[in-house]
Amino acid sequence: MSSQTTLCAKTVCANAGRMNDLKLEHWFPTVIGFVDCPFLHSVYDSYDRKIGLMKFNENGFSYTQIHLDNTFKRLNDWITYNVNEYAKAHKYPDTYEAKESWLLNYPNGGGQPWHTHVGATISTIFYFDVKENDVGTKFRSPLAYDMINPLNLSPNDDGKSDDKFNELTSSVCNYHPVQGRLLIFRSHVEHTANNKVTKDRRIIFSYNYGPKK
Repeated sequence: MSSQTTLCAKTVCANAGRMNDLKLEHWFPTVIGFVDCPFLHSVYDSYDRKIGLMKFNENGFSYTQIHLDNTFKRLNDWITYNVNEYAKAHKYPDTYEAKESWLLNYPNGGGQPWHTHVGATISTIFYFDVKENDVGTKFRSPLAYDMINPLNLSPNDDGKSDDKFNELTSSVCNYHPVQGRLLIFRSHVEHTANNKVTKDRRIIFSYNYGPKK
């Protein structure tokens, strides 16, 4: 190999190693939003006024169509506002309104299997009465598992992660329950709630949203 060829090869190798030549773009992201309710005590007052009408069954479901109940109007309006902020961040052209909603009181050992919210566009989970040492909500990427998780990584059950776990390498993410926190996500994203591990109450509100007609 001539000296000129060697020099050229070294130059190519050096240029190939320059990180600023590589451009990265994020396509097809799965976006989860969250925000904390600034008037949680007011929601407690509304709940207390309704508690006598709520009949919990063995699965915990007790009260549906919360979005139509004026007792929870302040909460409903706040959730709808944040759902539409989430939609604006995605540049969705529509305005969204709640189509269905329910309150869920988990019994001891109760949970939810992996599921999606078929027929809705955007869904929410509002942690109304929870303990932070209880299990939270896990989300699973809608992309094929073996395409996005070559290292077979997933977050630990305590919500912490090792150095290799991040939003690009994991197929699962875990949100611990925080009282008064609202989670917002696309309805096609699979999620689950592991079985309840404490004897404390775990009460959530869930809403499904679609375009306003």
